[in-house]
Amino acid sequence: AQPQQFCFACLRKGGARQDVVEPAPAEPTKDRLDAVTISGEVGAEPTVEWSSQMTAGKIESETLVTGDGAVLADGDQVLAHLWIGNGFTEDKSFSTHDKDATAELVTVDETLPPFLAAIKGATIGSRIAVTSSAEDAFGPAGNAQLGIGNKDSVLVVVDLASTNGTKVNGTNV
Repeated sequence: AQPQQFCFACLRKGGARQDVVEPAPAEPTKDRLDAVTISGEVGAEPTVEWSSQMTAGKIESETLVTGDGAVLADGDQVLAHLWIGNGFTEDKSFSTHDKDATAELVTVDETLPPFLAAIKGATIGSRIAVTSSAEDAFGPAGNAQLGIGNKDSVLVVVDLASTNGTKVNGTNV
């Protein structure tokens, strides 16, 4: 076996080689909505600008625009525009605006947890942003159909367009 060779000429103060280029530090991630800027009119596809990868744990929602319509409760049905983004890849995963602006019909107490967090108690005409881990949003596998892995974070922007169904707060509409 050959003896190991060591290059004393490669050493500098502190013992580090100076001819080795260190990789640039990874861009830090930001927590929840600190990683994005969301703009645009309610009802139109939101403009989402990512400043970094987004970290998110449990489901949290924030009302960006408060509408002046009816307040939603369990059992209410609402037409909502949805925009879903992957906080790890910083890409749009889904938007109802990509389907000829066809809003989704959502029943307040019969929907996935991130959508429920957005709409329960909200008012028609509101825009709400929801952040979540993929596991809390879609289960332990994430959502491969949307390109969201099980360890990714999720951003959902919900625009509450109108009521459509038999009741809002127990009143027929």
